[in-house]
Amino acid sequence: MEDQKKEDVAIVSFLKKLKHDLLRYIIVFVVALVGSILIILPVPRYYKCDISLAPEMDNAEGGGKLSSIASSFGVDLGDVASGNALQPSLYPDLMKSNEFVKSLLQIPVQTKDGSVKTNYYDYLYHHQKESPYTKVILWFGKKFGDNDTLTSKTDSINPFMLNKKQDEIFTKIKKSIACDIDIKTGLITISVEDQDPLISATIADSVRAKLQDFITNYKTNKMKNDVKYYTKLVAEAKKKYENARQKYAAFSDAAT
Repeated sequence: MEDQKKEDVAIVSFLKKLKHDLLRYIIVFVVALVGSILIILPVPRYYKCDISLAPEMDNAEGGGKLSSIASSFGVDLGDVASGNALQPSLYPDLMKSNEFVKSLLQIPVQTKDGSVKTNYYDYLYHHQKESPYTKVILWFGKKFGDNDTLTSKTDSINPFMLNKKQDEIFTKIKKSIACDIDIKTGLITISVEDQDPLISATIADSVRAKLQDFITNYKTNKMKNDVKYYTKLVAEAKKKYENARQKYAAFSDAAT
């Protein structure tokens, strides 16, 4: 009974304290709610698009057999026959390079509602929504900071010598694009975030296409260089063979 009385007293005491401080709790709750709404609602919404790729795996066995055959003739192919030097683990770094980002600037984009039709570079600077707080920060930056102008022309952009505005655009693109590699399966996932769902999907598909073009061009150039190298090895081996044959023929003639 005493324990029950103590619990009743504690509950009554709690209710009295709650009633006494109820107004304070309500004020804190309302202020926190309004503050959260003011912070969250003005922030633009972003859409994310993911595209997955299954890369063609290089056949290292063929390179190993080729090296073994070549070594039997006294020829060392070195790293040439060791396979593709461009590993998928390098793709994220490649996509973060300024040269790759520049290739995305002139991609035609269109918002889902059709109100904006321009290139990706112009869209990011002139048509991106900003929260009121970001606008205030940008206003102060323009008022007291660097006032570099930005045009929609990208041909003259040097990816290694960007001005402040260009660097902001390049940084924004790098943050919106991500590349994830699944080590176990080799699956490549390209992700793009943007304020418009159609533009997000457009850029994701363009990044995929440009990444595939880069890989294709790299492998094509590598094969061309391999052909030149193998042709040189064949010519050198043939020259050595002819010299050895001539020496042998001269030695045979002298012996007879």
